[in-house]
Amino acid sequence: MASIVKYRNKYYISYKVNGKRTLLNTKLVISKNNLSKARKITKDIEERIENIFKDPALKLNNLISHDKNIALYDAAHFCREERIKGKSPSHLRNYNISVNYLYKAIPQETLIGEITSGHISKFINMIKPKVADATMHNYIRYVKILFNYLVEEDYLFKSPVKKKLIPKVKRNNIVIFDRSDLEAILNIAKERDPIYYNCLMMLLLTGLRPIDLLKLKISDFDFDRRQINVKISKTSKEIKFPIFDELEIFIKNNMEIEFSNDKDENVFKGYNVEIVSKRFRRIKKVLSINERFVITLKTFRKTFATGMAEKGLSIQEVANLLGQDNTSTTERYYVDVMTESLRKKINSLNND
Repeated sequence: MASIVKYRNKYYISYKVNGKRTLLNTKLVISKNNLSKARKITKDIEERIENIFKDPALKLNNLISHDKNIALYDAAHFCREERIKGKSPSHLRNYNISVNYLYKAIPQETLIGEITSGHISKFINMIKPKVADATMHNYIRYVKILFNYLVEEDYLFKSPVKKKLIPKVKRNNIVIFDRSDLEAILNIAKERDPIYYNCLMMLLLTGLRPIDLLKLKISDFDFDRRQINVKISKTSKEIKFPIFDELEIFIKNNMEIEFSNDKDENVFKGYNVEIVSKRFRRIKKVLSINERFVITLKTFRKTFATGMAEKGLSIQEVANLLGQDNTSTTERYYVDVMTESLRKKINSLNND
């Protein structure tokens, strides 16, 4: 029921009660003599847990002094092990980046009980001028995960991350591809690597996030029912994406190599988000696109969504294609489309 854990030259006791696991810092430095002391503490905890099973009215926290003053570094480690590891590599990478930024605002040896909302404000003000607005909110979200974990595990009474400290999300205009830039990007991609070109075209024709497209297996394509079975990594939601005529023609005319492998293999075997992103940045550099405006792999998704809106699909229909539950995000793609539609109507009325 309880076990000894060695971490940062100290003995910790790991135990679970009612499905909730807790780590107790014995503050005993790892040594032969202290190991026997740690074993005695472990035995004592096991006896107390056994008593709780006999008498549910008892509470372990009333019997054992839980160390709530662990260092920030230790707290981040425990959260990483229990809440972050086992999820996607990007999830772990973003958590690590966020925590490293946090260390720059708050020394990692700081006891978590001493961390205040002032420290969090310092962290936010430090990263605000360094990263994009969306990235900043992403880092804040991971810091919230860390402190919420500490509250849930009874290391802290309340989180120092206050809602009033978090800046409002900026709503920038939707940027889509200029036709000439898109053609230039696709031409270079096709010259360098036809399969990479196919990957970009699939992003454009489906609006899928790169991570979701690259996870697709050949077996996910059902040409009899004319649909693609897609699992949205962001929400774990599964959607049936329709294989419309233009998409089907492109696949059949251009992707014979990709579909020649085993059905259980990925369509874009050997490609991952990092590879696709790196190659895309190289193409942008050749075309000097970054000097004019911000274009990323997400622009394929935005261009697809705006194109569907221009064709007359409803907000709900576009949201379904994008795998979005909330149409408030989708509505942003309609702003420019509605403006252009209104302009045409006004001109037609004036001509009449």
